[in-house]
Amino acid sequence: MLDWYFMNGVEKYIDNRSYVVWKFPASKDAYEKQTRPLVYSYSLMTRAYGTYFNDENFIDYFTREGFDVYLVDWGTNDLFTLSGWTLDDVADTMEKEIIRPLLKDYGVDKLNLFLTAEWYTPELY
Repeated sequence: MLDWYFMNGVEKYIDNRSYVVWKFPASKDAYEKQTRPLVYSYSLMTRAYGTYFNDENFIDYFTREGFDVYLVDWGTNDLFTLSGWTLDDVADTMEKEIIRPLLKDYGVDKLNLFLTAEWYTPELY
């Protein structure tokens, strides 16, 4: 939908029908380049644009601190791209298709993972 606007010039690390992983490299001005990347898995219910378009945001902060940040954007421009997925499907995809390749690419046995979630409690609505 708005990838062309918000993510203009941002590299796609993975471009899958059901999700995109955007790569934000560490700032060249960072004091120290970190050896482990940071994976930020944003909400399953909304697109990840809110993490990037304001002036002081999560991604800018950590890239200035020397981290390569990988933003997992669940869902794509098409509606219902995660239709039928279970939480186990999301977790398995995250491990096998995102985390394992990054561990291999960086030659490390650990990385930094930051998860956000939206919780739906029917009793509250």
